[in-house]
Formats: sequence, structure tokens, C-alpha cells
Amino acid sequence: MSWFDLGKYTSFIWTAYGIAAVVLAANVVAAVLRSRRTRQRLYDYYKHKGNKS
Repeated sequence: MSWFDLGKYTSFIWTAYGIAAVVLAANVVAAVLRSRRTRQRLYDYYKHKGNKS
């Protein structure tokens, strides 16, 4: 039995793997974008705070 041959459940299992991969990738992308946005907001906050003092 091959690892890729999963019997009558093949389509269900590979679809589930595909959906899981898409969700994991989306979580990574969302975390990276949120991190960049947060870093930029902190940079802007401290940049403006330093100018007011």
C-alpha cells in the first residue's frame, strides 16, 4: 500500500490536508502583517513622543 493511496477516503483526506495547509499559511501571513503594522505603529508613537518633549 502506497502512502498516497488511502483507499476510498483519499479525496476527503487530501482535501483536509489542503485546507489545513491553507489555514496554516494564512495564519503565518496574518501574523507577519500584524507584526509589521505593530512595529510601524510603535515606531511612529515613539518618534512623535520624542518630538513633543
